[in-house]
Amino acid sequence: MSDNIIQLNEDLIKHDLKDLVRSSVEETLNALPDHEADGGSWQTVCRGTEFWV
Repeated sequence: MSDNIIQLNEDLIKHDLKDLVRSSVEETLNALPDHEADGGSWQTVCRGTEFWV
């Protein structure tokens, strides 16, 4: 049997993940007006991990 024991705090992980998703979505939505004013579309903002494609 292994001596390594990993304990995960599921509530903490869920909270951190929610914060990460919320901030990412907020950042994307806030960037839309600026990007559309430059002639871009929302598809290019949301594609991949890059904001400006």
